[in-house]
Amino acid sequence: MTNTNPMNFRIVRQLLAVKAFKVAAAAGVNPSRLSVLETGYRDPTRSEDLTLRAVLLRVALRRRQEIEAAIMWLQSREPQTWESDRETLTAALEGSDAAATGSG
Repeated sequence: MTNTNPMNFRIVRQLLAVKAFKVAAAAGVNPSRLSVLETGYRDPTRSEDLTLRAVLLRVALRRRQEIEAAIMWLQSREPQTWESDRETLTAALEGSDAAATGSG
């Protein structure tokens, strides 16, 4: 697959709808340092790059599971319920890759 859109930490974080302070806390990076990295004023160190990628990847994998669960439900044509939403999502995600369970 060819990457047609240039990516950076800010675009990925915004795509995943994760607040900067949560990413900074999960990655152990100072929020102002993350801002500097996201705006492109400085390049990340190798360690920062690897850590930020790992945090955002965990979130992306979790979001993919949530989207896949939503697609399965939409395709099933099951009636909408309000009392068991949490149980339905938990059951759909059960048995998934344990490494992707953190949301950052």
